[in-house]
Order: sequence, then C-alpha cells, then structure tokens
Amino acid sequence: MLWFALSMLWWSWMRPCLCRLFRWRQAAAPPRRTGYRITPASSPLHHRAKPAWVRDEVIALAARSGLSCRKVSAIFNRRHMADGMCVGKTFVDDLLRAHAADIRLQRERLKRRTYLPGPRNV
Repeated sequence: MLWFALSMLWWSWMRPCLCRLFRWRQAAAPPRRTGYRITPASSPLHHRAKPAWVRDEVIALAARSGLSCRKVSAIFNRRHMADGMCVGKTFVDDLLRAHAADIRLQRERLKRRTYLPGPRNV
C-alpha cells in the first residue's frame, strides 16, 4: 500500500515534467456554457423582392447607357435616393445577366426608332 501511495505521489510530481518533455496534451475541456445563446436570425434568408418598376428601370438604364453594373447601380441609387430605393452591384449584375436578351431588344428598338416632328423653331 505504501508503494502505491509513493508511486502516485511520484507520478503527480513527474507528470508535468514528462508532459513538457514529450509534449503530451490533455484532452481539451469543452467550452463552458455561460447562459448566452445564439438566437436564430431574426430576418429571413431571402429578402423582400424589389418592385417591378425597379427591375424595369435598371434594365432600361442599362439598355440606354451600356454601362457596367457598378455604374448602373450608382446612377440608379443617385436618381432614386429620395424614393428610399437602392440597388446593389450584385443585384444589377444578376439582373443584367438574366435579362440580356431584353436589353438587346431594347437597344435595337432605340437605334431604329423614328422621331416625331417637334415644334418648328420660328
């Protein structure tokens, strides 16, 4: 019995030294729960869709100007800031890719339109 007690005492004294020497690691303790829980997202993953007029305006702006999605979003945001509506570059890029054929048709119509005669400069 005395031998067992002495060996346990020796082991408790030598264990930190041996661990440092051979780099043994203890199993990591699980993180403590402090009562703080991460709540699920309060907003849904998919946000409300933009109104149809926004999509039409972005497509028309892209057809008239032929600018990049970054500049189209900047122009739209400047024009409609007072309306409380804004679009991002990714939204514009996705919209331009999805409606490339519509933009092409609008550009052709713009090139081939006939002007109505206005008032004469008298």
